Amino acid sequence: MKIFCIQNNNCFSNRWKPNFTSKVTSVNYGKINDEFKDKVDRFDDGNKKEAKYLGHGMFASVYRFLNTNYVIKKFNKGVSINDSRQEAKMLDKVGAVPGSQQLMAQVTTENGNEYLISTFIKGEEPDPVENPFRFQPLKSFMNTLYELDKKEVYHNDLNTGNCKVDPATGQIGLIDYQFALDMKPGWTTYNEQYLLFPEQTLPANLQMFEMATLPPYIKKLGRYQAPDFFREYLKLKSEYHKNRYYYYKGAPNSNITKENLDYERLLSTVLRHPSEKVTQVYAKKLQVLHSFRHAFSIVDENTRVQKRPNLTESIPAYLYAAAQAAGYRDKIDEAINSTSDRNTQNLMKLEMKTAEFWLELLSSSALGCSQWFVRNAADRLLGAGDKFPEHIDYYWNKPYKDANNIYSVITGDEPSGKIDVLRFPDMELEADYKQLFDLTKDFSRTSIWRPDEKLFSRFNSQFDVYQNALNSGKVILLPALHVFALYSAFKLYKHGGITSKAYQIYNQLDKMSEPLFKAVIDAVNGKGGVLTDAIKKDYSLNKFNDYRRLTNRKFTDFIKYYY
Repeated sequence: MKIFCIQNNNCFSNRWKPNFTSKVTSVNYGKINDEFKDKVDRFDDGNKKEAKYLGHGMFASVYRFLNTNYVIKKFNKGVSINDSRQEAKMLDKVGAVPGSQQLMAQVTTENGNEYLISTFIKGEEPDPVENPFRFQPLKSFMNTLYELDKKEVYHNDLNTGNCKVDPATGQIGLIDYQFALDMKPGWTTYNEQYLLFPEQTLPANLQMFEMATLPPYIKKLGRYQAPDFFREYLKLKSEYHKNRYYYYKGAPNSNITKENLDYERLLSTVLRHPSEKVTQVYAKKLQVLHSFRHAFSIVDENTRVQKRPNLTESIPAYLYAAAQAAGYRDKIDEAINSTSDRNTQNLMKLEMKTAEFWLELLSSSALGCSQWFVRNAADRLLGAGDKFPEHIDYYWNKPYKDANNIYSVITGDEPSGKIDVLRFPDMELEADYKQLFDLTKDFSRTSIWRPDEKLFSRFNSQFDVYQNALNSGKVILLPALHVFALYSAFKLYKHGGITSKAYQIYNQLDKMSEPLFKAVIDAVNGKGGVLTDAIKKDYSLNKFNDYRRLTNRKFTDFIKYYY
């Protein structure tokens, strides 16, 4: 039996079988010798005895070659060449960064199959009990992310499944560059629009770690351990930004501004010994990043295909994330007013720009989702691609999930029990609601022809929930419930025609959609005098399985728990 050296692909002999001809027709990235080509050939023929199945994702299935430290990723039929080669392209750029998956080769076989062969990273998903983050390995992992920054590679999917903790050593490894992107230091429209870094910040892989892996880990830690862990984490974050400051200071890049460097320097200085107020700012920032990730996962095509989430959840999820961004802004104000330290004040002023960036992004996303649903509810699509896959009715009974309350876990702050009813400053909108309720009351009492009793009953139940939300000041859920009411009214009107009372209700709801959505966005942003204590507080939707349980009694319970 030939014994393979598994530490370095170059140590394999290229002397294999005389006149060996492989089914590998193209090596698109990296290098592969004849011995591994032979392994790929047998794998391609369906012989899986030399490989152990590890798992699968949207694009591919992954196996480990037995007795080696290499894995082979087989891409699914129908995956585009660009998608199948993207990871290899980025791994080729990454090179030999310690702690990261490394490329051997990406190949095509005569059967038309695409394969990626790369190093195997040992480990399990991080868990405070089974596979905890130890601080020395976590520091090393941050150095891995720092090296990726220098390579100008943004991993873009640093979730818990891609950060592997070795149970024996605690070392953290990084895998799966399928969604990785190029990034350039300094401000570009690409960095701002696609990587979500405003002009005063330099793109950083650590932000994706804070968005996708750190929040669920902190949630599992619980309130007894999370505060101390987060303070120590901020010190490691300080070192990360210190390294970046000195690197970018000497980097010949005209896009890097003095403000970019100041931000890195101030982070390294202030986070070394963060005050309580500063800690609260970065705990709230973590909540914003986590809430955005939750909202985006609902509408992201890559997750929708696998999980089929409740798309209507996107509206309250984005509104909630925007409310967290408003809270982040408020915490920054508190931090500025609580200190005379110049470095802290200057850092917080830069963070204020970041807060405004996220508030604008999340508010516009919430508005965009609301408008998208109205177009579907009223059958006014901008094109075939504008339509989501199921009817709106499909989502009525699907559960909502909430973003974890990371901020409370870190700081111990509890949501208050105070409830304020939403008051719209727009008197025209208030009059519109009065007219709507009068129309609906008259419609529900009428014994005149009802086109479909089932449709009529559904409209009544959905409209009751909608009215409860308005009367209770339920700001964040209101746009989604408005969409359901609009859709039910639209279906009744389509049965009865434009002379029916249902048409008047539909027309009134349709007319109110845009001003309602903007009023709610203003409430979240604190404009127009309608921002309540309630809107600032964290909420949970886990307590309810579906809309049908939002009766009057349950809704009151919901409000108390929500805020």
